[in-house]
Amino acid sequence: MEKDHVDILRSGFLTDGRFFSIEAGRVKGGNWGAWMVCVPSEAEVEKDETRALYVAGRKEQLRRWAEDLSEEDIEGLAET
Repeated sequence: MEKDHVDILRSGFLTDGRFFSIEAGRVKGGNWGAWMVCVPSEAEVEKDETRALYVAGRKEQLRRWAEDLSEEDIEGLAET
């Protein structure tokens, strides 16, 4: 992934008080990938295609995916 450019697709707070952001950036092959970052967190987020929550051909597809996530979906993603 291109380390200099990341778009934040969605952000907010989880029920446990942690801040989260769902971020998008380029992955191998020209696709776009999305990752969740939670703060504070013990785990380092590895932004490569094999660890992406969702991969799409266009950034707009990722944006729609992130917007359609329910609060329950986001809480579940934060647990994985």
